[in-house]
Amino acid sequence: MKKALLIIVAIVACCALLANADYLMEFVNTLFTGALIPIVIACVLMVLRHLTQAMSYKTAFDAVDFKKTTLWQDIVLIFSLVFINTFCLFSGATGVAFIIDDLRRKGASIGTATSGAILSQIGYFAAVFVICIIGFITMALSGQMNTFFVVGGGALALVLFGLSSLFVLGYFKPDALYWLFDKIERFINKVIGLFKKSLAPAWGSANADSMIKSSRVLAHNPIGTVISVSWASLSAILNMLCLVAIGFAFGYTEVPVLVAAFALAAVSVILSPTPQGVGVVEAAIAAIITGAGGELTTATTIALVYRGIMFWLPFCIGALLLGQTDFFSSKDKKADP
Repeated sequence: MKKALLIIVAIVACCALLANADYLMEFVNTLFTGALIPIVIACVLMVLRHLTQAMSYKTAFDAVDFKKTTLWQDIVLIFSLVFINTFCLFSGATGVAFIIDDLRRKGASIGTATSGAILSQIGYFAAVFVICIIGFITMALSGQMNTFFVVGGGALALVLFGLSSLFVLGYFKPDALYWLFDKIERFINKVIGLFKKSLAPAWGSANADSMIKSSRVLAHNPIGTVISVSWASLSAILNMLCLVAIGFAFGYTEVPVLVAAFALAAVSVILSPTPQGVGVVEAAIAAIITGAGGELTTATTIALVYRGIMFWLPFCIGALLLGQTDFFSSKDKKADP
């Protein structure tokens, strides 16, 4: 079974690469037209960005008192998520589900796994929100405020507030959390009931129980949450610096414009109708640069190379590392709910 799944993954990865062959060849050809040192720096920043993102996830899992993952396992998880999210319509939700499944196979209860996954996403969204604030200030000062960016930043703030509220409710209003998860359980059962499926008995109360326990752990260990969000924020800043380095590689040194372009790109990934913002992110970066007076060819080149280094390279690494996740295990160590 494991070999069959790995073969399917390999086929899917090859199809994705072949479908984007022209794009990838253009990326490779364009890559060699830039200055070598900034390109190398951008590649190093890409690696450091994913390492710090892995540290963010590890500290998130530690914060909810699940300390059975190693840094290498979390690195594998981060790169695997890049690959998995590319093929999913609701990539964010699928990524969370994959994290929960991964933690379950490592022995976490369903509630602890859910709490760890939600906290890791809070760190991610908080980091993007930090970038949004930086981008907002940059755009305001340069007179390049973008309506899509403002709407996206507002939506991001609402998502961040909603996720954080789950832990706040768990600590201060546990009855409200039980009520909420009961409603969620009933809604999901109605939907999947159309396919004659149902959640495990007491799914809602089990998740609420564990989230309440996790919220109490976090309340007594707030530094753990701060550390996780800090790692995620550093990851986002490294991601931004990668775009700046690529701009310098192709002779574009307007740092404020590159920062604004990255901020819009970060929001575009979340709101994009395409998986991982394919096509949308590139257009957003090029639009900001050309809007600030940059040449279209330069803007397109920067966007193309940035996405090649920050998306397609991790995508390929994720395809190679996916087989090392517990997702392919024939036997797992799932804990009881």
